[in-house]
Amino acid sequence: LSDNVASIPGSPLFVRYFTECLNKSSPIRQTRSCSGIKEGDEIDFVAQVEVLSVPSSEVRRDLQIQITTLQDTLTIDITVLAECECEQQGAEDREENSIECSESGVLQCGVCECYSGYYGANCQCSSNNAGNPNDSASDAAECLADPAEPEQCSGEGVCQCGTCICFNPPAVTGKYCECNEDDCNNGAGSLCSGRGVCNCGVCRCQAGWAGKHCQCPEDANCFIPGDSEPCSGKGECSCGQCSCEMIESVLYTGRYCEECSECASGKCEEFRGCVQCKVFSTGPLSNEECNNTCTLKPRELSSLEGQVAGGARLCTFPDESSGCDFNFTYKYQSNAQNYFIVTQVPQQCPPPLDVLGVVLGVIGVVVAIGVFTLILWRVLTKIHDMREFARFEDERKNVQWGTENSPIFKPPTGTYVNPAFQRQLSK
Repeated sequence: LSDNVASIPGSPLFVRYFTECLNKSSPIRQTRSCSGIKEGDEIDFVAQVEVLSVPSSEVRRDLQIQITTLQDTLTIDITVLAECECEQQGAEDREENSIECSESGVLQCGVCECYSGYYGANCQCSSNNAGNPNDSASDAAECLADPAEPEQCSGEGVCQCGTCICFNPPAVTGKYCECNEDDCNNGAGSLCSGRGVCNCGVCRCQAGWAGKHCQCPEDANCFIPGDSEPCSGKGECSCGQCSCEMIESVLYTGRYCEECSECASGKCEEFRGCVQCKVFSTGPLSNEECNNTCTLKPRELSSLEGQVAGGARLCTFPDESSGCDFNFTYKYQSNAQNYFIVTQVPQQCPPPLDVLGVVLGVIGVVVAIGVFTLILWRVLTKIHDMREFARFEDERKNVQWGTENSPIFKPPTGTYVNPAFQRQLSK
């Protein structure tokens, strides 16, 4: 729709829009818009047209009302008469000192014309400055909590004689109808969640509770006893709970952001000395120091698997006096406001050393190394000899000896030719 309040240019008409939106149980309000509307919802809008002054001549105007999300337009033909018969002196329906006009005006044409010194729709308001035409304007100003606010009585009432009459008392109260109990409703039908008092639309919470509707525990629940900063300085406290942060690429966790995945020990180091002296009677603390400074009472168990599965932090340290390790877990208990510590008993010691086995093992290793060395030396020697023999065979095969004829040497054989046999062969 167009503006809540609008005047029609060129006419004495003034228009206001009212609706209940989707809450049919609430009083009608001066507004032009509704939110959260879905398909199928029904909403009734009321357009109030007022004539501000009597025109000198008859006025005809068309008033068009259109909802921005729809294509349909409602057109109202309005005719304002310059003078009505009922306004004329001696008209039958003209009533002097009418009860409808608080006996302070004339009822004519269904409208009160107030006597001097009175004003208002029913002449119910009197003025100290009789005849002052600004009385109604000053009344309207008296009904505005803020001069810049467009709606009288915060839109929750009507202005009468400079006084706001609220639509829905006692839920809506205040000089300007500015106090609404609905502002204290938590949505479940309970004012201030049952933990406070609604004072002019603002919840005044009981001790230990905070928030708009007193739905949040106080920030004190974000402090570990003894710490001066909420959430261990590693997060923000919102509605009694810590929202942990990542600082220098380290993510902090835990109810109070006291734990981190990359921290060496967390609070392990803090509890180490007391656990040692309380459970094992060892460690740097003497018996007197242990009794005076250590208030924790560790519980002893043979296994810590159940504690770790339940979210407890596991701590492991060596015990210098025994040469063994000891384990314990800790977890903060908000209901008891302290830490619950469980220690694994007995300590976890390494098995005793087998001296004879170690000596025999060392001897066996030395002998094995010696035998391996001899075998390796024999193999390398064999390979070297085979290579040298192969080289000798190659050189022997490639040797060549020189030969010469001796002048005194006569061959042991001779060759003789038979001439007769030669002729016979030639035939």
